[in-house]
Amino acid sequence: MDKEEIQFSIYKISKQQILDNLDTVDETNSTEELLEKLLFYLECYINKSGGRDHVKKNEKNGYYIFFIKSRREPIWKSLILNLMEMAEENETIFKIFNDSSSYIIFKIVADEIYVMTGGHGSNYISKFIEKNFGLYLLPKLIQRNNPVLKRIVENNTSGNNLTTRRVTKNMSSLVAESNIGSIYKELSIQISNELAPKLGIPLEESKKLIGVSSGDSFVIRKSISIKILENVLNTLSELSKKEDNFILNYFVPVEKKRKKKSDLNNLLYDCILNNNIESFEVIADDIEMFYFSSDKFIIKNNDSIIMEKEEPISFDDLISLMVEQCKKKMSINFIKNFLNSTYLLTLDDNGHTIIPQTKIITLIRGCLEIESDSYYLLNGEWYVFEDSYFDMLNQQYKDICNIILSKDDSIIKTFNLKKNEKCEDDYNETFKKSDDVIFAHKKNFKNVEIADLIFWDDDSVYLMCNKSEFNGPGMRDLENQVFTSSSIISRARDNETNILEQYYDKLNEEDKKIISKNEFKDMFKNKKIIYVLGFNENLKIDTRSVYCQYLLKEIYQNLLYNSMELMYINYKL
Repeated sequence: MDKEEIQFSIYKISKQQILDNLDTVDETNSTEELLEKLLFYLECYINKSGGRDHVKKNEKNGYYIFFIKSRREPIWKSLILNLMEMAEENETIFKIFNDSSSYIIFKIVADEIYVMTGGHGSNYISKFIEKNFGLYLLPKLIQRNNPVLKRIVENNTSGNNLTTRRVTKNMSSLVAESNIGSIYKELSIQISNELAPKLGIPLEESKKLIGVSSGDSFVIRKSISIKILENVLNTLSELSKKEDNFILNYFVPVEKKRKKKSDLNNLLYDCILNNNIESFEVIADDIEMFYFSSDKFIIKNNDSIIMEKEEPISFDDLISLMVEQCKKKMSINFIKNFLNSTYLLTLDDNGHTIIPQTKIITLIRGCLEIESDSYYLLNGEWYVFEDSYFDMLNQQYKDICNIILSKDDSIIKTFNLKKNEKCEDDYNETFKKSDDVIFAHKKNFKNVEIADLIFWDDDSVYLMCNKSEFNGPGMRDLENQVFTSSSIISRARDNETNILEQYYDKLNEEDKKIISKNEFKDMFKNKKIIYVLGFNENLKIDTRSVYCQYLLKEIYQNLLYNSMELMYINYKL
């Protein structure tokens, strides 16, 4: 067996996930007993696939092996049968199905469970793995300034894309590629043979670099034998105990701060139960595709459609659906089960999938502020700032405030922006009959509210986006609005004039034209774009809300990147 060599994808099983997902275990079980229960569960799960999956298991030299054969009917089966004028039951040679083979190999090393997969094997163990296992080995293996980086996949805590992928042309370092507002999801590096022994791989004479991909798994892009694999597993076990050479992310999983994910999930469920949900939203990885390209939004439970809309599903929609689906009084257990067993997908107007079917719990984005700490939910995982980030963020926030507050505030008097209305809607309504301000409130373009109010002078176009209160929920809503709005305006300025034409028509559905279409297009093309964040109350430079500080910084930097500017005002008299 030692002569066969392949590339292995190495995962680490989370004992906590076994405890959370299997009713047959508890904290008194040994590692061996946990693995035994996991193997039994997986065997039963695979065998319950309706005859589509078949598993054969074996144990050899301390390895526990599952070999799985799967058979599926392709989704295009009916189409081909029809086009070929074939009746499948009469065509034994041309039976239409896809066969695939997968494997899962388990190994206990130093009282931890490691697992190697091939084919679709990772799908069977996905809910039991330690998230970011491979990723968080890198700061223990390399230095932050090492020029070894080739590919980056990162989650963004804000912006139009929650997930971005980029490849470096030349070898780069984490110093050069770091982005404070991002959470690394996967990193691919290339290491020399000098570092190979640190991974348990024998030094070779070849000068060829060795590729390593790290995310949830740790993948060495080199074929190795089972014997070498054992060395690698022992080495990774030792490596995991070492101190980090640097901070990989300014956002880190809460587990690294000795905070339980389950505790924060329970706080989320409690917020929902008590209708304290202003800080949360339902949103897909690709915000622009979610808002701009999706025409139908569907929520499913057990293959049954339980909600279907032609506009994005809000968190309020989700709450209403829970109330509708709950036959008894709402409870935390019901909320938990609902969020973990319900899926969302979106389609375009031709019925093509835009956002694939995704578990609802992984589409909830938001923040919990508990005393002086802020916890961020992204893609189903909870994150917290590294302590070293707080002072830096506070200074950045104050610097930005000084810049945007020092701007000429003559527009406040020119356009009579100060009002004494009680709420955002009432404030916006006062401009409905204005002759020099375009009332844009709730006049959505492709499911996006570009602005509440639009006005202009000789040099600039002002897009005013308003909220009643300067707080976490208000800033979160404004961040989403400004990011998406500025993305659309950027596209319009890049010679996509049909966007401006369509938006103009939307704004003037009631035939109240205070500017011609050509003038409207020209001013967006040729004038400076300034977003104005307006608040009715609580706007202050010395806010203690880390969330507000962070979101304002993200808005400012994004607009700066798009050659746009930012102001904010308190619009209440």
